[in-house]
Amino acid sequence: MEKFTVLMLGGQDIATYAAYFIFALIGALLSLYVKSLKRDPSSPNTPTKFSWTFLFQDNLMRLVAGFLFSFISFRFSNEFLGAEATMWGAVIIGASTDRLAGIFEGLQEKARK
Repeated sequence: MEKFTVLMLGGQDIATYAAYFIFALIGALLSLYVKSLKRDPSSPNTPTKFSWTFLFQDNLMRLVAGFLFSFISFRFSNEFLGAEATMWGAVIIGASTDRLAGIFEGLQEKARK
């Protein structure tokens, strides 16, 4: 079981990953909140008054995808960047999940061609 943990976490401990995910969540929530400020309050698809509940419900799949992209980024940071992930990096990763999703989607489209 120890080998599996090392393979999955890349030598980091669970406490470090938990901290990474908390900082990534903070980054993701800040990103979603900033994007929500640009919404059209008169649109029938959004509430007139800001609602955190609506924000979570409307972006649930994006948050789940962000969680998965964050894990991949943390796990393979040595391979991608040549260095371990940092807490600041976790915030940036959390805030840029849309960009990561776009890159991944582009890779999938290229692979299909």
